[in-house]
Amino acid sequence: MESPEKSRADLEREVTQLRAELLEAQETMQAICEGQVDALVISTPEGQRVFTLQGADQAYRAVVEQMQEGAVTLVEDGRIGYSNHCFARMVKRPLEEMIGSHIRQYVIERDHDRLNQLIHQALRGSAHGELTLGATDGSLIPVRVSLNLMVLDELPSICLIVTDLTERKQAERVLASEQFVRAILNQAADGVIVCDAKDRLLFANPAAQSMVQFDADNPVTRVSQLWSKVIDAEGRPIPVEEQSLGIALKGRAVTAREKRVVRSDGSYCDILLSANPLRDADGRIMGAVATFSDISRRKRAEEAERQQREWLRVTLASIGDAVIATDTATRVTFLNPVAESLTGWTQEQAIGHPIGMVFALVHEQTRQRADDVVSQVLRDKRAVALANDRALVTKDGCTIPIEACAAPILDTAGDIVGAVLVFHDVTAKRRARDELQTAKDAAERANRAKDQFLAVLSHELRTPLTPVVMGVSMLRARTDLDPAVCDILEMIHRNIAMEVGLIDDLLDVTRIANGKIEFHRSPVELSTAISRAVEICKPEIEARGLHFGLDMGSDEPYWVEADVPRLQQVFWNLLKNAVKFTPYGGCIGIRCRSEDGYVVAEVTDTGIGIEPEALRRIFKAFEQTDLSGPRYFGGLGLGLAICKALVELHGGTISAHSDGPGKGATLRVRLPLCPAVGPAEASSPSALHERAIRPLRILLVEDHVVTAKMTRMVLTTDGHTVETAGDVATALELAGQRDFDLLLSDLGLPDGSGHDLMRELRARGHNFPAIALSGYGQENDVQRSREAGFAAHLTKPASREAVVKAVASATAQQPPG
Repeated sequence: MESPEKSRADLEREVTQLRAELLEAQETMQAICEGQVDALVISTPEGQRVFTLQGADQAYRAVVEQMQEGAVTLVEDGRIGYSNHCFARMVKRPLEEMIGSHIRQYVIERDHDRLNQLIHQALRGSAHGELTLGATDGSLIPVRVSLNLMVLDELPSICLIVTDLTERKQAERVLASEQFVRAILNQAADGVIVCDAKDRLLFANPAAQSMVQFDADNPVTRVSQLWSKVIDAEGRPIPVEEQSLGIALKGRAVTAREKRVVRSDGSYCDILLSANPLRDADGRIMGAVATFSDISRRKRAEEAERQQREWLRVTLASIGDAVIATDTATRVTFLNPVAESLTGWTQEQAIGHPIGMVFALVHEQTRQRADDVVSQVLRDKRAVALANDRALVTKDGCTIPIEACAAPILDTAGDIVGAVLVFHDVTAKRRARDELQTAKDAAERANRAKDQFLAVLSHELRTPLTPVVMGVSMLRARTDLDPAVCDILEMIHRNIAMEVGLIDDLLDVTRIANGKIEFHRSPVELSTAISRAVEICKPEIEARGLHFGLDMGSDEPYWVEADVPRLQQVFWNLLKNAVKFTPYGGCIGIRCRSEDGYVVAEVTDTGIGIEPEALRRIFKAFEQTDLSGPRYFGGLGLGLAICKALVELHGGTISAHSDGPGKGATLRVRLPLCPAVGPAEASSPSALHERAIRPLRILLVEDHVVTAKMTRMVLTTDGHTVETAGDVATALELAGQRDFDLLLSDLGLPDGSGHDLMRELRARGHNFPAIALSGYGQENDVQRSREAGFAAHLTKPASREAVVKAVASATAQQPPG
C-alpha cells in the first residue's frame, strides 16, 4: 500500500511544476507584448522550429495556438478581439462565437467586480489574480489570469493569459482534506491510535498520548509496547490473544471494552476501548485503528453515586424521622427503622403492599379515614404537607398523632419514579408545647405583676419625696440663708436626685424591655446633648477636684438624628460613672471625632479601671464591676444597660475599653451622622414664661396631707389662690361652688382616680385646664392622663420649678375667667 506521505510529496511536486510553467508562460507573453523577443523556438512533433516575430503575425498566431494556456485579446471595454483554441475549450464554446463577445459572460457573476478591477488595473500596465470561469455545461473552472497592456493599431488593448488551476486546486484540496482529517483527530477528545499490519504505530493523536502518557525519552514505535500499560477492570494484565488491536488485525471488531491504563507516575486512567480493522479496496487488512475515551470521571461519578446511595441508606436508617418510599403505583419500596417502629410493619412485611395499608391515616377528632397523600403527590407532582389533625393507625390498631410531608421522587431526567413520606410522632412535642404555653402564661402574669409592683413602688417612693423636693427648692431659692445651710440643702437635693434617678432607672429598664419607651428623634447638634450633660455633672466634677477637658475635634458641628433628652441621659450616665470611679484630683474628659459617616464620642477617665472579664458583662442590667470591697459606690448596675439600649435605639453602638485595674476606662459611643439642617429648622420653640401671667384660682386635689400642704405653699407663694380637696367628691363639690382657672390633681384618690374626676368635671361643663400630679410615671400613665383631658402630667417628686413651669404652660393660652 502506497503510504499517505508519498502521495502528498507527489502532489506537492506537481503543484510546484504547474506554478513554474505558468510563470514561464507569463514571462514569455510579457516579452512578446513589449517587443523584447525577435524569435521563438517551438517544439513540434516534427522537431524544433524557429519563428521570427518581427512583422510575422502568422508565426505569432502559431505560437499562441501551441500554448497550454488560454490567450485572449481584449479591447478597452472588455470585448474579445482574439481568442485561442485553448480558452475556447476551457469555456466549452465554439471559437467563432468568442470574437466580439464580452469577457464577462465567461466569468461567474460573483467575480464580475473582481474582473472589472483587474481590467482597470491592466489599462495602467498589468494585473494578476484568480477568477472562476463558467462553462456552457455548467462546470466551474478556477483560473489564474495575467493581464498586460499592449497597443494594436494605435488602440490600447489587453493581452489576457488564462491558466487552468483545476488540477492544482484538486491537489490543494487533497492536501487540505488530509490536513483537515488530521486536525479533527488532533482536536478530538477521544484517543485514536492507528497501526499497520505489522504492529507498527502510524498515528496517535494528542488525546491518546495524554491518556497513555507517551514517554518522550523512549518513543513508542510498536503498539504492543503500549499494552504493557493496560490492565483489565479487575487490575489484571491483558493476555496477548485478548489485546484489542491484535484482534482487529485478525479481522474482528472489538467494541466498548472497559480497560485501565497504568501511567508512569502510578496514576490510573479508565478507558472505554473499541478497535476495528482497516482494509484496502480489495478487502485486504492494511492495519487497525483503536479509539478510546477517558471514562475516569464517569467511573468516579459511579463510585460517588454508589457511596452516596450507601450514605443515604445509612442516613435514613439513622435519622430520627420515619421515612417510607413508594413506586409510582403507591407500593412500598422502603421503610427505615423509625418507620418500622411507628407503623408496626417491618420492611420485609411492608415492601410491595399499598401505602394505604402500611401508612393508614385518620382524622384525630372524627376518626374518619384521611385522604391518600401519596396519590395526591403523584397526581399533582409537588410536595404536600399533611394537616396537623392527622393520626397514624399502627398495625396493632393504636393511633399516634403525627406531622408529615410527602414529595415526589424524580430521576435524572426529571420524571417521577415514586414518592417519599417523612413523618414523626408529635406526642412529646405537643406535651412540651402545652407546658411551654403554661410557663409562658405564668411568666406573662409574673411580668405584669412585676410591672405593677414597680409602678406601685415608684408611686409609693415618689409621693413622700414630693414635699421634700418642693421644700428644698423653696429654701434653695432664698438668698438670706447661711452658707452652711445652703450646703446642707445642696446635699439633700443631690441625694433626693440620686434616689429619683434609681427609681427612673428601674422604670426605664422596664420600659425598654417592653418596647414602650418614648422616643422622639429630630436633627440636633451632638454638642447640645453633651453640653447639657456636662452642665449637670459640673458641680460634682468641681467638688471632687477633677480635671475635665472637652475636645469636639472639629469646628463643624456633628449632626445626629436624636431624642435630645435621651441622648443627654446617655452622656450624663457616662460622665456620672466617670466621676464616681475616678479618685480625687484625677482626670476625665470627652473627645469627639468623625469616622466613616459616624461620630465617635469617647468618655475617658483615669479611675479604677475595669477587669477584663467584667468588660463582657458591663452593659448587662444589675451588673457592676467586681470591686475589691462591697458596693460602696452605690447604684443598681442599670446605668450602662440603659445607655446601651438608648444608643442602639439611635442606630449606634457603645463599647468599653480598659487596660485593667487602676488604669482608667474609655466608654465609646458611635452614632450615625445625618445631614445638617439650617438655623430655622434647628431652632426650638420659644420658651414659655416661667410663671403665670396673672394670679390664678387653683383647685388642688391631693390626699397626701404633707404633699398638699407643701404644694399649696408653693402656689400661694407665687400669688395664686388655692382651694384643696382630699378626694373626688370634695373636689366636685368645690368645683360646683366656685370658679377655678386650673385643676392640679393627684391620680390616686381614696374614692376614685384623677381620671374619673377629670371626666366628671368635663361632663358637668367645666373646661378649665388641668395638670395631673402622680407617682405613676410610665408612658401608659402619661398617655392615660392625656386621654382623660389633662394638659400635662407631672411625675412625683415634682420640684417647685417644675410645678410653676407646668402651671404657666397650661394656662398660657387661657383667657381670664
